[in-house]
Amino acid sequence: MDEAKLHKLQQGVKWTVYTLLIVNFAFYFLEDLERARHILHSGSSFLDLTGEFATSIDESAWFILLFMFELETYVLEDEDWKGWVAHVIRGARLACYVMLAHTILAYSDTGVWAEWHAIREDVFLRVMEIIESSGTRLALPSQTTYFSRDDGLDDEKKRAAEEQVAEWTEKGELPFPNMTEEQREALIGTLEFPPTGSIEYKSLEQREDEKDKS
Repeated sequence: MDEAKLHKLQQGVKWTVYTLLIVNFAFYFLEDLERARHILHSGSSFLDLTGEFATSIDESAWFILLFMFELETYVLEDEDWKGWVAHVIRGARLACYVMLAHTILAYSDTGVWAEWHAIREDVFLRVMEIIESSGTRLALPSQTTYFSRDDGLDDEKKRAAEEQVAEWTEKGELPFPNMTEEQREALIGTLEFPPTGSIEYKSLEQREDEKDKS
């Protein structure tokens, strides 16, 4: 294979890889967008917004650096590296480094780990309460042999849950698979955390009073 054909093959492989990377980036962006639709709300900060798109921002930075590499190796000559061209390329590189640093911040800014685990545990306990209040229970990964009949599912709770879902369906308010913006806004601040009985418990009224004083 002569040098020209080899170079053409190398370029074809390179641009095929670039194309696949762009397709992969599109999937990541759509995933970030869908997650942001469920997490962000009117009170979210700019850092919250960029944090939800951390993966897309990170990949964008690498794409720009790849583009800079292509300019350096295939487009610009040595004598072109002066004046505004050099300033623009250095500025673009600096912007990419900032974007990559933001990715590290977005993935590491999780607050206090102990608090994060406490919130996760509280969510799990609330899910268990919701399941039990619906007249059912979690499936256990075990095999159990019963020698006597238990009480079974609570028919009253089961009926109440079915009636609630039927009412949502009839009114066109079923919050599945996604909730409306109004439904998400209505849920903000409706749960007390730390929960009632905790040493750090504060009611919603107490928190509002503290906000007013501050």
